[in-house]
Amino acid sequence: MDLKDFNIQHWWKLMAGAGGIIAAASIVPKSTLGFLVGLSLLFFGLGEWINRPRKAVKETVEGVAGFKIVDDYPWKASILGLILEGIGVLLFVLTIYLVVVMAQRISN
Repeated sequence: MDLKDFNIQHWWKLMAGAGGIIAAASIVPKSTLGFLVGLSLLFFGLGEWINRPRKAVKETVEGVAGFKIVDDYPWKASILGLILEGIGVLLFVLTIYLVVVMAQRISN
């Protein structure tokens, strides 16, 4: 498989799954930063998942009679989705802040 064929149609599901795995894997070694990054990805991915409901769309092909129905995932804001995305962004910003503070303490 070439990278040019690599297409993640539902990247928000991948983000939520990866975030859950990172958060779970960070519990055992007690990695606070890893846990926060995992939670931020998980919350942001879940928020996007909620904000992209499935919608059936008719698709026609030029020169061919008829149509076929395909799934589309347009972005449609919802309160819960926006709240989860906001929590994800805030957790990621908090993680970056903690990394900067730790780096300054180590360098002093």
